Amino acid sequence: MPQRDTVVAFPEIAAVPTTPTRGRRIPGLEHVQKYLNRFGYMAEMELCEAGVLDDMTSTMLRRYQRQHSLRDSMTTTRCGLKDMNNGIDFNVTCSWNRCNFTFAFDVGTNDIGAAAEFQAVRNAFGTWASVVNFTFTEVAPNANPDILIGWRPANDPDHSMVGGVLAHADFPPGCSVVTNGLPKPVHFDDTEHTWNIGAAPNTFDVETVALHEIGHILGLAHSNVNGSVMFPSVSSNFTKRALTQDDIDGVRSLYPGCGTPLTPIGPITAITPITTITPITPITLIEPVTAIQPITPIRPITPIDPIRPVRPVGAVKATRKAAKKTAKTTGKNAAAKKRRPR
Repeated sequence: MPQRDTVVAFPEIAAVPTTPTRGRRIPGLEHVQKYLNRFGYMAEMELCEAGVLDDMTSTMLRRYQRQHSLRDSMTTTRCGLKDMNNGIDFNVTCSWNRCNFTFAFDVGTNDIGAAAEFQAVRNAFGTWASVVNFTFTEVAPNANPDILIGWRPANDPDHSMVGGVLAHADFPPGCSVVTNGLPKPVHFDDTEHTWNIGAAPNTFDVETVALHEIGHILGLAHSNVNGSVMFPSVSSNFTKRALTQDDIDGVRSLYPGCGTPLTPIGPITAITPITTITPITPITLIEPVTAIQPITPIRPITPIDPIRPVRPVGAVKATRKAAKKTAKTTGKNAAAKKRRPR
């Protein structure tokens, strides 16, 4: 892989004194003021005195320092789009009115063989599609794509990347800053920076930078959350290929109607074989019924003599008297019959 001479990002800023005196002319401060103007912190250069740390320049530096670590960030390679809109913070701009996009590649880079840089950009599209239900379809460059990706000279006529700028893109139609028409550009500087797949000294990972620039295409501006994909600066020998929650929240807020992709089910791991089932102990059979002993017949019950009614004692005496009286009367009658003449 051919490697270019290392380009120091914004070297003129590195030479500016670190503790300037307010109200005095500072050698090289005009480069800091131009930087602040270029990336959206200062509305008009004419409103400040060139090379002097005046009130406006001090205010803009404080505003920049809220976003970044002042000196280190100003001398770190970065995206070409602004951090602010004339000094006003913004994290999102506008969105497309759809969830389906087409893209195409035109010119690649000689830094990487086998067109691997194109596959790295495809991977970046896939990362954004993993958090919002986007569809990115690759088409031919002459098929009127929505997005056209390519490597350009640093002095790209549509948006200069001279200096410490790695790449630039544009925002969706309706809030564009580079071009009003389609396709929207994703352009990488192929003059001052060396590209690579992965981290390597003095080179920049294509997928890392593409992930950032596609965020702009979708409508996200720069974030002040250090470590997020949409943070404006990135170092060489570094990769950042996963979205942070800040990036995810931003893009989902822009496209609530596109929905969230279903979480894919992971591959099924090897199924553990079922161990041999222990045989069930057979149920003990019920012993056969032995011969039933004959039932001894029940003896008939001896009938009970009927109970005679018990007569009261007085009644027995009266009966006896009545019997005697009857006997007497019967005897008298019999005697009388004998005495009757015939």
